[in-house]
Amino acid sequence: MATLVQVTGWEHGLSAITLNGGGLAVVVTGTPTVQATTKRSGGYALQINPSAALEHIYVKSLGGGIQVAVGSIYVNFHEWNNVDNQIVFNAVNGANPCTIKIRAATHKCYAAVPVTGDGNEADLALSLDAWYRIDYRFDVSANPWKIDFQVTPTGGSPTAATQSTFALGASQVTTPGVGILDSNDTCEFYLDDWVISQTSEDY
Repeated sequence: MATLVQVTGWEHGLSAITLNGGGLAVVVTGTPTVQATTKRSGGYALQINPSAALEHIYVKSLGGGIQVAVGSIYVNFHEWNNVDNQIVFNAVNGANPCTIKIRAATHKCYAAVPVTGDGNEADLALSLDAWYRIDYRFDVSANPWKIDFQVTPTGGSPTAATQSTFALGASQVTTPGVGILDSNDTCEFYLDDWVISQTSEDY
């Protein structure tokens, strides 16, 4: 049975992402914007459009004792990143996050844990101005950590990466996030229809 912990398409329509109290995020870096021009469904989507800067949000924590985060999110690049950078990630208690990144040279997605290194890549080059669904599973329940993910173009078939493993001890996933996390970048992309579960079988 699915255990959903977060569902958003940014349909609240508030252009500025606010911190808790407004209920939209626990960390906001840069000026990610909710806009109505480019979206996959509904009326709105999140725009990440930095100018040689970091720009990301963390949403609410998954809660204590969670060791697996499963998610599905749609991404649409309008301008390519000039360095490798994150699309979606999940903080891990006492360690760097589990991430799905995009490679600047190839426009392909790959798994990574910054403290350890890069994992495997999905062999599908993204195109500009097109929506792709990224399905992922971050499992930190034991050593090694495991990241599974696949990328599906609109109207197409999924391309899965070989499972990535990282030699790190058991931990807990905490706060999910999206956007550019660890390197200044100039690009533009949109995110929509994000679903997060804590049930491994939902992947």
